[in-house]
Amino acid sequence: MKKNLLSPLLSILPDVGLCLFAYGLLRYGREASESLRQGLSLCAQVLIPSLFPFFVFSGLMVRTGAAAKCGRLLEKPVKVLFRLPGVCAPVFALGLLGGYPVGAKTACALYEQKLCSREETQRLLAFCNNCGPAFILGVAGLAVFHSLQAGLVLWGCHVAASLCTGLIFRFYGSSSPRRLSPLSSEKSMPFSHALVESVTSSMSSLLNVCAFVLFFGLCIGLLEQMGITGFLLSLLERLGVSQDFAAPVLSGCLEMTTGIWGLSEVTGALPLRLSAAAFLLAFGGLSVHFQSLSFLTSSGLSAVPYFLGKMTHGVLSALFTYFIALRLPAQTAAAGGLLFQTGPASLSPLSIFLFSSLLCLILWFLTRLGKGKWGKTIVTPLISRYNRKKTG
Repeated sequence: MKKNLLSPLLSILPDVGLCLFAYGLLRYGREASESLRQGLSLCAQVLIPSLFPFFVFSGLMVRTGAAAKCGRLLEKPVKVLFRLPGVCAPVFALGLLGGYPVGAKTACALYEQKLCSREETQRLLAFCNNCGPAFILGVAGLAVFHSLQAGLVLWGCHVAASLCTGLIFRFYGSSSPRRLSPLSSEKSMPFSHALVESVTSSMSSLLNVCAFVLFFGLCIGLLEQMGITGFLLSLLERLGVSQDFAAPVLSGCLEMTTGIWGLSEVTGALPLRLSAAAFLLAFGGLSVHFQSLSFLTSSGLSAVPYFLGKMTHGVLSALFTYFIALRLPAQTAAAGGLLFQTGPASLSPLSIFLFSSLLCLILWFLTRLGKGKWGKTIVTPLISRYNRKKTG
């Protein structure tokens, strides 16, 4: 009986949402245009310069077969820790360094090229799609909390929580999943063709990312103008939650970047503010989820493990950050911290682009480490020692 009553209500929710959206555009057209201008500025100054190098790099890694080759070195650790083939290791590294939604994009690319089974890809998606260091250190750390130390705490807890999420989700799925060998399934194409496809695909993916950021930024602005956000904040205030603190968290659940910037205007205890930022960075928000879902739906993958993984990652990251922030000095986010302070004006698009490109070069160097003289003298002995300890 309850199901019959709820079904009509749920069916009209999209129509109600469209009517509210249309009313907001007509009633608050000027404010909507301002929200779009702010979103375009955010895309041009932060998202495009930080994501584009990693989009191109991840595409080259998969299309040239470098991801599968690197997976040979990490087959044993990744299989033992996460119950995944070694080809998934570069995907996790790209997801940590490249930021949203590089991990989801690369994981789906592996599935489409049949380098991972469906179950393995869904397990990988639970913890491989993460926020990049360029955003966490540059935006969250330096611009919002005015401290590189705070950014390093957020980044370290983000990585640790992601690894713990992977360990938890190693139990997802059947005990004996279908295994595809990266050595026999490895596919590659000439570098010139891979570069052309990677650049064009990266630009298309960036347009999708920016479109979702603009749309959800517009929705946040309309919700504020129509008083819906204020109504929700008043309800939370009755439950004892400060409006100044709840406002950026609510915005961040829709669009992460907007919520992180909003925390810069919040006053209060540092551990609570840092843990809120850690949750938003790990959870990602609906905007990030829809960016990732654009890759999942095209590949026919289930979104349930992905959402469960992001919730787990967000909770763990917030808990880790809170307990570490309790031991940080109070001046970390108040007067520049222990290292140095800066502001949003110092984060030029060129500096973000160069920082992201440098991380790509470092990762490329690490992928070449297993080859030639360096691989024989450093990497191979480490792997052999690991195998001896495991068998012994």
